[in-house]
Amino acid sequence: MLTRHLKCHSPARRHVCRCCGKGFHDAFDLKRHMRTHTAHLAKVHGQPASYAYRERREKLHVCEDCGFTSSRPDAYAQHRALHRAA
Repeated sequence: MLTRHLKCHSPARRHVCRCCGKGFHDAFDLKRHMRTHTAHLAKVHGQPASYAYRERREKLHVCEDCGFTSSRPDAYAQHRALHRAA
């Protein structure tokens, strides 16, 4: 928890929103922020979400070190191995 808290004081924002460019210290904060975009699409543009209510959505794997994102667990594991090797 201390490590997570210390990220709040760092100027670097590793997790950047693809829609608006806003940066976050933590992958969870970015995921929570992304919900504002999906709500906006439905409310303002009349585009419903591409998933049904309570339907399980595709899981995203986000690298805490660099922000790399993948929906494939094998690609994420391969990416993480590169960090460990460096």
